Amino acid sequence: MRIQLIAPFAPEHDGIADYSGMLVDELGSQGHDVKVLAPTSLEGAPPVVNGSLGRGRRSAREAAEAVSAFAPDVVHIQFCIAAFGPSLPALVYLLRRQRRESRVPTVLTLHDVTRDTATLGWVGWRLYRWLCDHSDVVIVHTESVRNLVVRRLGYDPGRVTIVPHPEASLPPSDVGSDELAARNGLSGREVLLSFGFIHVDKGLDDLVQALALLRRSDERLTERIRLVVAGEVRPRRGLFRLFEFRDRLHLRRVRTLIKDSRLDELVTFTGYVPSREVRPWFELATAAVLPYRRIEQSGVASLASAAGTAILPSDVGELAAFAPREDWVYPPRDPQALAGVIGRFLASPPIANNARRHGTALPDIAALTLAIYRSLS
Repeated sequence: MRIQLIAPFAPEHDGIADYSGMLVDELGSQGHDVKVLAPTSLEGAPPVVNGSLGRGRRSAREAAEAVSAFAPDVVHIQFCIAAFGPSLPALVYLLRRQRRESRVPTVLTLHDVTRDTATLGWVGWRLYRWLCDHSDVVIVHTESVRNLVVRRLGYDPGRVTIVPHPEASLPPSDVGSDELAARNGLSGREVLLSFGFIHVDKGLDDLVQALALLRRSDERLTERIRLVVAGEVRPRRGLFRLFEFRDRLHLRRVRTLIKDSRLDELVTFTGYVPSREVRPWFELATAAVLPYRRIEQSGVASLASAAGTAILPSDVGELAAFAPREDWVYPPRDPQALAGVIGRFLASPPIANNARRHGTALPDIAALTLAIYRSLS
């Protein structure tokens, strides 16, 4: 089968790019011919990438022609608004042209409906409705999102299919966790890890306030721990730089909160984390803390689960399922509750690394996806 993905892809640093990479590798290993059209031009892109959407009508036409030249049996879009940004008009152009000229079956996977629509309101809902209407099947990862798409968009439930997230795999590494600890002054400390892009919806300010509350109630306990913020603000393009600016303001507020709470010595910012350091950061961490305010599912939680790192999640989306104990879950936007969870967690080290494994085996994900393709073709 000839499969055209339209998706973020390596060397882009993005959870959807990782997902697309896993799917391409698995489908290719089964003998299918897969190509990837990226939202933007990728320097050093692998041969599987046959073009990019780019910006403007000319680049959109070139992208559509690249898809036509490949003559796929199915087109599959891996979508969230942040991943496409200023390439959205080109995606709209391509879908309209495809509907008009070729009618190749189109599959749409939605990765971040909740956050996108919460950020953009009715504009986000209108965009999602248009994309769904121009697709033959919509894939989501959870039952709650399926219900949201059917109820909020009034979409045909027979055309919305659940394909669960695959089990995460940690990238290979030649860096040891001891080396990271020594480099960042963390030797002998219990590391609470906040990993991934810094985003206003991820509740980093709640985590800092929880640390301040915890130190106020038990200063000797907080002497043992360090909060590591391993990541940076996601770079955006075009008008979407407004969202990058919003997240940078959020990061500035967090840094001010750290300074005002006199927590400077308890918090380490690493900036961007290269793939070779992902595994050792999770192996070094005593726990990954996810105080998210809005989320459906989390690639960070999946990575922590794959590493066997304990997970302390807020009770939003599907996150609570990753916690091995119910008393390690807390409401979003509640620093007091989070402080209590961290205190209880640190008091129970014998089961600290007993994280639950989550996700479906990648060959099973590929089989479910291929079944959808075949039903259309």
